[in-house]
Order: sequence, then C-alpha cells, then structure tokens
Amino acid sequence: ALARDYYVAPSGNDQNAGDRAHPFRTLARAVNELKPGDVCYLRAGTYRESVTVPQSGEAGKPIRIRAFPGETVVLDGTD
Repeated sequence: ALARDYYVAPSGNDQNAGDRAHPFRTLARAVNELKPGDVCYLRAGTYRESVTVPQSGEAGKPIRIRAFPGETVVLDGTD
C-alpha cells in the first residue's frame, strides 16, 4: 500500500475524506486513519483535544504528524 497524506483544519469536518481539499476537523479523527508511512498535516490553528495514536509505524515507515509548512499549530490537551 502507498503512503497517504491526511489533512486536519479547524474549519474541516470529520465526515470529510481528510484530503487537502476536504480536511478532517480533529486530529483524533485523523489518527484513526493513519497507517505506517502516512503523514498527517495540521493546518494553522489551535487543537484542543487529547489524542492517543492507536497504531505505530514500522522501520522505515514512521507515522508522522506535522504542522503544514509555514503554518503555526498549537496542540492544547487541557480542555
């Protein structure tokens, strides 16, 4: 299987496909889709949620969660 990129944005919707044009709204939704080698890009904003990644990557195929290039992301699990 090929690695996939997923996107999350405060203006997204968790019913979306999680692609760049139709991002998820929460990181919690995205992590349930991630497989070894996948990347999750967070768009600018503050994410107020507590998240547990239920799976791990593999040697040479890490699961990566990153801020979208050039954007600032805040993860705040206190709410």
